[in-house]
Amino acid sequence: MMEAFGVACLLTYAINAWAAAHAKPRYADAVGVSVLFCVSYALSNLLVQLFGFPDAFMVWPVIDLALLLMIARAWYKSPTTWKVVLSVLLVGQLTAHVAFFYILQTGQATRGSVWTYALIMNVTFGLQLLTVGSAGASHAVGVISRRLLDRRQLRPVGNV
Repeated sequence: MMEAFGVACLLTYAINAWAAAHAKPRYADAVGVSVLFCVSYALSNLLVQLFGFPDAFMVWPVIDLALLLMIARAWYKSPTTWKVVLSVLLVGQLTAHVAFFYILQTGQATRGSVWTYALIMNVTFGLQLLTVGSAGASHAVGVISRRLLDRRQLRPVGNV
């Protein structure tokens, strides 16, 4: 699963970088956020490798809060729907962090609660990548459909 998210981060960056290069500067925020997600993914995995799961968890809310603040600033400068959706997902993820932190501190953590927390983190991260990738993907679909339409219009029709 860890490698799949790494590939997904890179694909999200690639589609947004292409869209930004093709339609400057419209998708610059999407590229920046994609890079932030790649960095946060790498940093989170590095922390897990260095300190183990419960200890590395303590830094994840700080990373997510920093991402939320950066995305909120980007939304303030240039409001788009994907930034709002991403902010809502990050607030939900921060809420899950707080709930799991409480469970750990009260000694009520079970194997099931750890599994549920990991599932919530994986699902929200996947949704975040889909949300960021939707900016560049929507541009790609528009470009491809325009090219296909132009290609059809150049073809002679009937017996000419």
